[in-house]
Amino acid sequence: MTEEIILKLLTLLLTISLSSSNKRLLGNPGFDNADAWESGYLPCALEEVIFPETYPAVLPLPTTVDISGLVLPRDGAILFSPESTITLGGELQKRECENGRSRRAYLKMPTTKKWYDPSSWVSTTAHAQNTAIPHLERVPCANETVVMQRTGPLSVDLQNTAYLRLGHLNLAGSLISSDYLNYLIHTDIGQLLFKNSLDTMVQYYHQDTCGCQLDEYFTSPVCQNVIETCERPHCLVPVTPLESCCPICGSVLRFSMEYCSEGNLNKLRKVIAAAIKEQELTADLDYHINYVQIWHSSSIIPQGNYLQAIIVDRDGYSEKSVRFMERLNATTDWSKLFEGPHQLEMIASGRPYNPNITFGSIVLIILCLVFVSVVALVIFAQYAPDHRYLRHVPEWIYDPNRWRAFLLRSTVMFARFENVTAGGVDADVTDGPTMGYDAESGQVRERAFDNPMFGERLKEISAAITSTTAGASAQPTSASATSAAAIVTVGMPKVKEQKLAMKSSGSKLESVTLVDAMEGSDVEEEQELTEITLEDMPSVNDGVEEETKE
Repeated sequence: MTEEIILKLLTLLLTISLSSSNKRLLGNPGFDNADAWESGYLPCALEEVIFPETYPAVLPLPTTVDISGLVLPRDGAILFSPESTITLGGELQKRECENGRSRRAYLKMPTTKKWYDPSSWVSTTAHAQNTAIPHLERVPCANETVVMQRTGPLSVDLQNTAYLRLGHLNLAGSLISSDYLNYLIHTDIGQLLFKNSLDTMVQYYHQDTCGCQLDEYFTSPVCQNVIETCERPHCLVPVTPLESCCPICGSVLRFSMEYCSEGNLNKLRKVIAAAIKEQELTADLDYHINYVQIWHSSSIIPQGNYLQAIIVDRDGYSEKSVRFMERLNATTDWSKLFEGPHQLEMIASGRPYNPNITFGSIVLIILCLVFVSVVALVIFAQYAPDHRYLRHVPEWIYDPNRWRAFLLRSTVMFARFENVTAGGVDADVTDGPTMGYDAESGQVRERAFDNPMFGERLKEISAAITSTTAGASAQPTSASATSAAAIVTVGMPKVKEQKLAMKSSGSKLESVTLVDAMEGSDVEEEQELTEITLEDMPSVNDGVEEETKE
């Protein structure tokens, strides 16, 4: 019995060493990671650990656990290590609790990774950052070892596939055989580890050179997880390599082979690596070479074995990969390189372009350039109107007068109106400047302002005075009857401001006041016009009649 166990272990170690590479599942943060807790810190010795009501994963515990207690979920599993020590009640107290009070620490809900999602895996080979690797080779291949570490909750979704093909499984540090894995999948713990796997059959393959996936069955589940994240290629004619879900920009060299030969694979790798080094493109290009098996013929790819080489630009598409492949194909005799019959096919992308630039954005850029050019031309014509280059440009484009008339078009709101005055009592508005204060220099400046409504009230007063004066002068008067004299107008040189006021009471014009401000003088003088009393007119007429009778 012991010899059989030793023989199985040696067989497992041999298969691991023969595996071309391995892939590691990206796990969740573990029990001893602060990111796994709702509070963002690790539980102390006096805190009670609370699981979610349903914990859809298997949680590996560290070797030493010191907590107050555990509240387990209804569904879930805990994986203990052989030398684990769990202390309940907070006896060790290796880490002091805040304020010394007991609390509760809540675990976060774990996330379930998808087996056929390339973002769930990390390759430990040198091609981990290789952008030329197709999507179907970014998930575990049929001859690769899968590593599921015990650093965090373990849970993976198999998406109800009929087959699970891999080279070997390392589960939480333990090597799992294919027989035990087929048994484990159908148990309760296996359903927590591998979801949607009731009808899945596990198959182990070792050192198969004919491609990563043995058939096209896994293309659908892989592309289902990838198609929504495909980026728009930055080339006119993108190419889609075999085992890739998204079109890319680059070049593909494809050989149809009769059978899969390890020698032909190694020869092509050496030729491409030497050519990249010779052309000094090691830091500019990524490449990937592998076999691909096509089991079902289509209108594009017939059935058979294909040796495919994918070359892409590392930092954005710039046609370096296309030029490299064209030069390599022109300088290499493929018939002398490979063993057996083969058929060559080379596919290359078109010219680079930016898919984010639309027709509207191009038109907007052109209009902006035209506007800037016209403005620069107008400025140039303003300072050099007689330059010989301006003779080749139509004058209406750069003529400052045309642009000034268009931009500074007058409006009715700011139109200028001339003040029309009537009578000798109206003030001369055009000669009446307004004093303004300049805050920067501290000086008082004269500012002019034309008010079109100025003097309208004075016109009405002047008309009333004129009619009154005309009625009084119609009566026969003598040279001595000066009591009914007309208004005395006082003229003063350079009148700065005049104020006219009139009050009427019955038929009597009481007073009219003129306020004159002399230029260069601060003294204001008030002068009253001669008072005209209409009530005294009959008495004057009686006196004239008596003199006539005599």
